[in-house]
Amino acid sequence: MMEKLGISLLFAIAMSLTACGGGGSSTPVVTSPAATDPDPVVTVDADGNTSFDPTTLAAQLDAMALGELNQEETDGLLLMREEEKLAREFIWLCMTFMD
Repeated sequence: MMEKLGISLLFAIAMSLTACGGGGSSTPVVTSPAATDPDPVVTVDADGNTSFDPTTLAAQLDAMALGELNQEETDGLLLMREEEKLAREFIWLCMTFMD
């Protein structure tokens, strides 16, 4: 009985947490990298193979200006941190009840 209750609780919490994400289409949007970025960091060929160019990434990051975070960005990062802490605690709790 306790195991069924734990699994039911786990399922209910997992479903409520997955509902926190934003909307969006489940259909992927395919764009041509050449049309949007003349020097892409990640490319996908016709077979679906992905390649990553760390040199291009480093060059693009070096070209970005560094600046201060505004309050909205700071609040977003703090919220993200709290969500990650909650997820870690939730996983620990689930593992505790499963044992």
